[in-house]
Amino acid sequence: MNRVFCTGDCHGQFKKISMLCYQEKTTIDDYIIICGDVGLNYRCNELDIPNKNHLSKLPITILCVHGNHEERPYNISSYKKVYNDDLECYVYLEEQYPNILFLEDGTFKLKEHLCLCIGGAYSIDKYYRIDRGYPWFPSEQLNNEEKERILKILENKNSFFYIFSHTVPLKYERELEDLFLPSIDQSTVDKSMEEFLDKVEDRVNYKHWFFGHFHDHFDLTPNLTILYNDIIELNL
Repeated sequence: MNRVFCTGDCHGQFKKISMLCYQEKTTIDDYIIICGDVGLNYRCNELDIPNKNHLSKLPITILCVHGNHEERPYNISSYKKVYNDDLECYVYLEEQYPNILFLEDGTFKLKEHLCLCIGGAYSIDKYYRIDRGYPWFPSEQLNNEEKERILKILENKNSFFYIFSHTVPLKYERELEDLFLPSIDQSTVDKSMEEFLDKVEDRVNYKHWFFGHFHDHFDLTPNLTILYNDIIELNL
């Protein structure tokens, strides 16, 4: 592994990654981490193939955090769960796209630095999607078993260089209220993932936390950054 980059939601639009590879002259030993809503497992049929083919030809390895507008790879038969020696964690991949890796929620390593990945969030447009037959995924948030597994990990490992999630601990949402859709009654929004991330943050130390989901880019605190279209290079 050489350089590590990070960005926010792609929703199936990958021009920014193509431009990064061209401008930075990346190699397959470079990584880019996408903080959820990648958009590769959105249709879960042949309509996803062109984007996968495109990304598989780019000179970069893509590490995907699970978002809410995509199916989890363990629910898709074409994915295999394999152990990645470089990352020291399990990932999900399709053999024909070996540079596209979906991180299992939990710990992984970047250049010997211990990191934490926690994907998932609630779709505020859930019922709009269901009513109109648009893709919506019951697995969009961590279930109770998966949450307990994360908390069990934190009993023995609670210091991380970086944390990557899709959404943000609830305590910070107040700083994001300008990004909320005015048509959505926030009292109807399931905040259980954000509440869970509050529990996580109370148990850990970290150098920096990166997340997506809210479609903007700025530093929420000195060590908490929301990402969207911009791509940053991580200091490792």
